[in-house]
Amino acid sequence: MEQEKKNKVEILFKAVGDAPIMKQPKWSVDEDKTIAWLASFIRQYLKLNSTENLFFFINQTFAPSLDQTVSNLKECYAVGESRLVMHYSLVYAWG
Repeated sequence: MEQEKKNKVEILFKAVGDAPIMKQPKWSVDEDKTIAWLASFIRQYLKLNSTENLFFFINQTFAPSLDQTVSNLKECYAVGESRLVMHYSLVYAWG
């Protein structure tokens, strides 16, 4: 059986404040991944410990809920863009 190829969403991550800067800021993730999955992945990538906060922001204004999918966020907030831009921070910066 041939596996279905999942669609990917390109995400560009930008650090805010004193958040560590990613060496690789662009990632392509499966469109059905949630913000909760993304938070876990980025937390590992940045080597954050369990007591450190990690917040994501869309359009520098609001934090998406953990159950949002990246495809839904791209569809709604990456208007005219080929990728979704997400800011991340260790403190609550906007919203």
